[in-house]
Amino acid sequence: QEALGLDKPPARLECIDISHLGGQETVGSLVCFTDGQPDKKGYRHYRIKAEVCGDDSAAIQEAVKRRLSNSAKNNLPDLLLIDGGKGQLNSALKALRQIDAPHLNLASLAEEEEEIYLPGRSEPLVLPRNHPGLHLLQRARDEAHRFALTYQKKLRQRRMKASVLRQVPGIGKKRQEALLRHFGSLKRIRKASIDELAAVPGMNRKVAEDLNEYLSESSESRGR
Repeated sequence: QEALGLDKPPARLECIDISHLGGQETVGSLVCFTDGQPDKKGYRHYRIKAEVCGDDSAAIQEAVKRRLSNSAKNNLPDLLLIDGGKGQLNSALKALRQIDAPHLNLASLAEEEEEIYLPGRSEPLVLPRNHPGLHLLQRARDEAHRFALTYQKKLRQRRMKASVLRQVPGIGKKRQEALLRHFGSLKRIRKASIDELAAVPGMNRKVAEDLNEYLSESSESRGR
């Protein structure tokens, strides 16, 4: 509280992290700590829009705006932490100005040197490595990073599954999503009968037969 110049201890701390793979599959994560402990009820994922993928500044702005949308303004954090340095902090500040957000305590934490950047302060704040306040910020930052990577891995696996389904004539994006939503995994789709496949909303028997045949053949070829 004192180190960051806050009016009160940050009982509710939230942290935003942006992660991407070579500019692709950019995701944002939001984690919440209440009284120093992870509060999973406040965790959120943001799938960043395609047009800003690879642009960290735009991605941070989108994540901050979505966190502070009208439906999410209840339970505002005592401190919103951004993973990154001065540039990332400025991106978050820009987002707050654009949406005329309520006053919010904001900071960013840069890796390696563990420098803390604050609005209106030109030089970063460097706390002793054993400072309990720094430890809390590090925990929130690392948890946001872990949460973002977990979501990114899930999206990548979903994309790989969809690429298999896309090989089947008649299977477009909507049917891919319906099949994965209904069965939960490509493994379960492989095990499903033609009747079960045809029963999925948006499917018909002809496409179900084609899908069943394709998956059976691909399973056999993998087993050789």
